[in-house]
Amino acid sequence: MHPYVAIHLAQWLSPRFAVQVSKWVYNWTVDLRHAAGELNRRVDEWIAQGRTQEWIRERVDGLMTRKELTDWWHSDGLLGRSHFGILTRLLQMRSVGLGPKELRELKGLSKSHSLRDNCTEIELLLIRLGERATVEIARANEARGYHQQKDAALAGGNIAETARLQLEEATGEPVASPTNFLPRPPSSLPAPESSSQ
Repeated sequence: MHPYVAIHLAQWLSPRFAVQVSKWVYNWTVDLRHAAGELNRRVDEWIAQGRTQEWIRERVDGLMTRKELTDWWHSDGLLGRSHFGILTRLLQMRSVGLGPKELRELKGLSKSHSLRDNCTEIELLLIRLGERATVEIARANEARGYHQQKDAALAGGNIAETARLQLEEATGEPVASPTNFLPRPPSSLPAPESSSQ
């Protein structure tokens, strides 16, 4: 229900319910403002790091798609945290050819580094394709429970895998890349020569 209507309907039903709905609407708007502020902060960081507009757009779109997917999984109520990890790994394996752990190792990342913040634009695009396809398939089939969600993830992952394999065949290069966006250490200057007097 739209927040404008929710408050008025709640007032009509009971004062106590009206106060509760007002709290929900208030918290919802505060959460949205917080989320928008956090996203703006991250975009500013990416700009400062020299990321391209295309990379930033792909990263933001990927964040939204990922949230949509995890919200769908949360709404199921039957999936545990370990299921999220299994499904995410399955999707990434199909999308870029490596699981999160292996891609992290290829890129030379520690656990403290964000994997997706260090993905190339094409890696982000293919991961998002797999996740978007999974959301659409899960919704269309009203997937519930781990096995149905896994079937949706396999189908969505297969779509991304097909695109990846065709791209790899056309370019002769794997999509998974060692490229990362970690700050480079300043190049060491040569030691000054000692002058003999």
